[in-house]
Amino acid sequence: MRLEHKIPFRLIPKTPPLFVDYIEQGLASKRFFPRHFLDPDSFHQVSRELRFDDSHRKVLVQALIRQNERWGISEKTRQNLEALSRPGCYAVVTGQQVGLLTGPCFNMYKAFTTIRLAHHLTGQGITSVPIFWMETTDHDLEEVDHVVLLDGTAQSLSQIKLSFGPQSDGRPVGNLVLGPDLSEFRNALRAQFPANSGFADLVLNLVDQCYHEGKTLSEAFASMMAQLLGEYGLILIDPMDAAISGLSRPVFKWAFQHSSVLQDHMAQRSEEIIQSGFEPQIKLDPQSTFVFLTGEGARRLLLQNGNEVWAKGSDQRMTVDQARALAESEPEKFTASVALRPLLQDHLLPTVGYVGGPSETSYWAQLGGFYQAWGRPMPVLVPRASFTVSTEKSQKILAKYGLEFSSVFKGVERLTAEVLERSVSSDVSKQFDLLLTRVNEGLSGLKPGLEATETTLAGAMETARQKIEYQINNLKAKYLRAEERRNEKVVKHIVALENLLWPRKNLQERELNVSFFLARYGRGFLKTIFEATEPLPDSHMLIQVESDGAREEAED
Repeated sequence: MRLEHKIPFRLIPKTPPLFVDYIEQGLASKRFFPRHFLDPDSFHQVSRELRFDDSHRKVLVQALIRQNERWGISEKTRQNLEALSRPGCYAVVTGQQVGLLTGPCFNMYKAFTTIRLAHHLTGQGITSVPIFWMETTDHDLEEVDHVVLLDGTAQSLSQIKLSFGPQSDGRPVGNLVLGPDLSEFRNALRAQFPANSGFADLVLNLVDQCYHEGKTLSEAFASMMAQLLGEYGLILIDPMDAAISGLSRPVFKWAFQHSSVLQDHMAQRSEEIIQSGFEPQIKLDPQSTFVFLTGEGARRLLLQNGNEVWAKGSDQRMTVDQARALAESEPEKFTASVALRPLLQDHLLPTVGYVGGPSETSYWAQLGGFYQAWGRPMPVLVPRASFTVSTEKSQKILAKYGLEFSSVFKGVERLTAEVLERSVSSDVSKQFDLLLTRVNEGLSGLKPGLEATETTLAGAMETARQKIEYQINNLKAKYLRAEERRNEKVVKHIVALENLLWPRKNLQERELNVSFFLARYGRGFLKTIFEATEPLPDSHMLIQVESDGAREEAED
């Protein structure tokens, strides 16, 4: 592995401007984040202000031990849980929905940043352990029911989907049970991996170990995360666990009691974000309690007006006291909205720092009032590590045509035209350019004589010049398209380059599943990423990997 270079997030398309301003310590975003991750004292300030009940800690750790033992606990994870059981130990937290085969690559990058940051803080005198919050209560199945992979020549992206049947209607994704379609899913995976992938069997064996018919999606996700990251000491948490739900009671009861105050906080902060020139990430639902009620196969947002609480889209109604009583007796029926989840998470865990992606960091900007109302310090927001992995294939294509990583942002059509014009068609293209120059020079020489004879002829000459220039450029474009057809190899190279580095016009880490790299580089890929991960990352990183039993199909 070799680090090629760092790329400022402001140069990455689609990056939220609020996140960029925060990363770069801009003045516009400073009011929304009490502490900055690059300020050495930020974490110490949070640790000094944070209070965490010992009896709560005991119940929490017992539940985490039980959960992680069920998924396959490593000795390092067990040591971290032992550390967490002691007063004065803090948590560095990250989280994500439970996707197939651990989801897109950025899930791994989140986990590694969390691990690195926990090590870093411990070395700074703030004893910390890394915790991955599995968002098992999410209901957006379309985000997690597939993996995206590339074929051996990188000419096409495939979305391999796992069907969950009618059980998926309205149920939390973490509760979905794996069925007989697993066999078809596994076969599709094998077919997608190139025949010469050195570590395809590693991925398929992981699927066999972790994905069994009758197992839930959350159990399979946790098992695979434990298999891949257990040696680094990562602790996993499923908030749908009964003991964890029991610890959540105070947050739900408090939300019902103070929903109007929270709405006001959210509305005010959203308006401040707009006035600062940014876009609020979370859209406020009027009368929201920020709590969902799950029942009868549906998950409905609870709304409130005065003393009345009701489930959106249904006739189910109750008083505030009845809602609080239900949260006390059956907390497992309630889940937090995206706005309340961070506070719930930080009530359950002694969070000193949270590792999030660009959009996550942006929506935390709206939550300062929630933490003030609860009386708890907001954790320090730390960007997750962000990588684009350049394989040998993409490195060769970049070198062949003298391109940079940022070139892929232009899109296949434009980049192909530029490459053809510069490398394949340079001589003829220069002749077109020379012709235009001569035409313009010749017409410019005519202009004085035309104007002396008839002033209106200068305008006619300009019209003629534009028409001639248009026809020459049109002929040049036709020529380049013809060259493109003649040079299919160049087109294939550019298509492969985009699929490898900018798939679906998005960062690689947001599209490709980690199994794409595991099948080619084995567990050594994870070691490569871990070693490249910084505890306080402030840039996107392009790294190069070399072949290690992962023989990519050649493209001359």
